[in-house]
Amino acid sequence: MVNGLRVSLLGISTAFVFTALIVPPTNPDFDWVVEGNTANSDFGFWADGGGDINGDGYDDLIIGAPGVSHSYVGEGAVYIYYGGPDGLADEPGWVTYGANDSAGYGKCVSIKGDVNADGYADVLIGSHQHRNTKLNEGKVLLFLGGPDGPSYTPFWTMIGGRKGAKLGEAVVLAGDLNNDGYDEVCVGAHGWDDDEVLGDSGNKAGKFWVFPGNEDGISTTPIMECVGIVEDANLGVSMDRAGDVNGDGIDDLHIGGYIFLIGDGMLCTFFGEEEGPDGIPDFMAIGGAWDTSFYAVNLSSAGDVNGDGYQDVVIGAPRYDANGIYQSGKLHIHYGGPEGMDPTIGWTHSGTQYDERWAFNVNDAGDVNHDGYDDLLVGSKYYDTPTDTNAGKAELFLGGPKGPQRNPTWTFIGSGVASTVGNNLCSGGDINGDGFMDIIVTGNEYSGDLDREGIVYAFYGQPQQCNPPTHPSIYFITPNSVTIGWDWLYGAKKYKFYMKRLDGPAPAYSIPTEDSVMTVGGLVPGAHYKAYVTALCDGGWTDKSLVLDFYTPMHKEGVLTNMDVYPTLASQSVHVALGTTTGPVAISIMDLNGNIVYNHQYVIEQSNTVIVINEVADLPAGNYFVIAQSANNKLSKQFIKQ
Repeated sequence: MVNGLRVSLLGISTAFVFTALIVPPTNPDFDWVVEGNTANSDFGFWADGGGDINGDGYDDLIIGAPGVSHSYVGEGAVYIYYGGPDGLADEPGWVTYGANDSAGYGKCVSIKGDVNADGYADVLIGSHQHRNTKLNEGKVLLFLGGPDGPSYTPFWTMIGGRKGAKLGEAVVLAGDLNNDGYDEVCVGAHGWDDDEVLGDSGNKAGKFWVFPGNEDGISTTPIMECVGIVEDANLGVSMDRAGDVNGDGIDDLHIGGYIFLIGDGMLCTFFGEEEGPDGIPDFMAIGGAWDTSFYAVNLSSAGDVNGDGYQDVVIGAPRYDANGIYQSGKLHIHYGGPEGMDPTIGWTHSGTQYDERWAFNVNDAGDVNHDGYDDLLVGSKYYDTPTDTNAGKAELFLGGPKGPQRNPTWTFIGSGVASTVGNNLCSGGDINGDGFMDIIVTGNEYSGDLDREGIVYAFYGQPQQCNPPTHPSIYFITPNSVTIGWDWLYGAKKYKFYMKRLDGPAPAYSIPTEDSVMTVGGLVPGAHYKAYVTALCDGGWTDKSLVLDFYTPMHKEGVLTNMDVYPTLASQSVHVALGTTTGPVAISIMDLNGNIVYNHQYVIEQSNTVIVINEVADLPAGNYFVIAQSANNKLSKQFIKQ
């Protein structure tokens, strides 16, 4: 005990720490599973949820199987499974086929949108290898939703019209990009040759179109069409509705391109406007020529993972050699803001296995635990278990005020060799109407009774029950106030902070807060207090945290007027001389990125005290600042760790 302070300051970190859960927000075991039942069908190559196609109040699921052979070899098939109070139906309620040899029908599908604003989600399907008159020109089909589900006759079709264009390998119901109340349709043809502008150098420049919705369906005249400006740009290889990234009330659009010749990709974000996007990217992110990283071949809106009111974007690079490990994979998140996407990478993570291809697919999970932060889904298609190669893995990372957590809350691993779980994964919306978001995970190369038939799983949401907040710490204390913080608890909707004096009359404090730091004033000098915190998650209030037991200091503090730090070239420790300072002083060490790597509070009882910080020995080499802060001043000095 130093001058009556029983619990001194523990480490303060600018990073939030993952806290374990008693019950995760998604069932660890699948609630529904369907196999392809056709050899080489690639069932589950693409899936989409979150749209109520028949208007019954339950979200539905669409699954693409581009390898199915029905009446034609490799024509492909698309299946719709309707949601209901018991979850997804056992049998599909709607099935259509590609009707063309090797058409690849169902390579990409989308149902999260309503082009004619009739209250029914619509169905958009790509058939990227369809041949009308030209090989692999591709085709896109739009089916309108209704009370009996979609018609079997498409409302609208588009043919690629150019050899090798592969129209439909990426499609999306893009949101309302012109603010007229109708969702738009975006389709890509990443193999499009721009012979008109680039001549022989226009091979695979790529192209995409945006068609506006209206009360009748969609207009056949695009409000935007863009062509890649260089050879092999493959513009339109990926796309997703962006939500509102800049807070102007109009939806925006993400488009990806990938130059296979140099192994570099790019993201282009187009802001929505009253007349529709203007065709000029408002934001671009470039992969940086990572050799064959596949940067932006898959990308997605991340929802609002940091809760600032702006939609974010996640970009996968599944073949990136993270940490020197071949094709272990990596992803980046850029946060939205009032000016649009922040060019600084806000959050990044990577795989750990050889050829794991972490971030093979990335997607927004929605807010699965109702804490006000959207959550993130990541697939690792070729993840290995000790017994099964390429079993695959799907992970759920919860969002929070600093972005997603570092360790996933929920993980599902494939069972069996080449299950390739995580090839595709998405939010299922609310399939069974219980108020919780559900998750869809696929493994298109899965072999059950038939080779490469594919498999799709559904996991239903449930109330998240949390352990108590961890590491409550006294950040700063004076005779009349105390600041206490704790690790951010992912999934917490709010906290309740309790504090009580133990050695005399005083009011007990019970303070609700949405922050993980609390300052309480009006304390009695030299008094004895205890404090703890609880958190509210979907499943109710947690137990109380560790109880802090402390005394407020009595004496009068000397003013912090000077500080010396030596040696300035340090290897094992630094000395902090505080001169005439007495009383509570918080001393921290900050790196050049603004990260607090050390923080302690001291109660200085006499002048000319020198604090020795031996933890410097554990820091990596580099430049650092020592910061000393008292109730009345703040000083800093720099040193170099050798």
